[in-house]
Amino acid sequence: MARLSGKKIILCFLAVVAASLAFCASPSAAEEEEDPLLGVREGWSWPVVVTPPPDGWESGAGRSIKYAMRAAEREISLRREGIKGREVTFMFSDISETSELPSRLATWRAMKVSVIASFSGAEFNEELAKMCRDDGPSLLLSGGEDTAIRSPDSGRPYPYIFALDLPYYSRANALAEAALLEQPGR
Repeated sequence: MARLSGKKIILCFLAVVAASLAFCASPSAAEEEEDPLLGVREGWSWPVVVTPPPDGWESGAGRSIKYAMRAAEREISLRREGIKGREVTFMFSDISETSELPSRLATWRAMKVSVIASFSGAEFNEELAKMCRDDGPSLLLSGGEDTAIRSPDSGRPYPYIFALDLPYYSRANALAEAALLEQPGR
């Protein structure tokens, strides 16, 4: 076996280091698999946009929403059938101004976003509802009890607007019904 000179050892060492650096610099398959939008691009995941609460994602409410949505996302991905054979990818938007809505909505529609789940304030939700109510994507409003979900002309619900909160009187009626069941005669 031939002996390597000091220069050859250093050159070999530098070649190994250079190859290692080149390997680390190029995106690996593992990094691509961790890309949250991989499933959306490949078509096996439904994209769902989530808009922030009025105080933003760093607020207590914002962090709670993110944790809950990530837990739901993971639960759906663990089910073999997912939702109609697909997983869900929640995309947490940083949008905060209603003036940004037209351009963002155009982008979301181009991405084939299935649903927008809005935790934003009443003014933001009202504007978003106007843009989505007839042409989509489906809009789920948290705290949407003051948002019009029915057409004033026909009285029929808009096809793409859903309010997750019940109006006050519905909650009061549900509470009264529950109280009657728990303590009849009182």
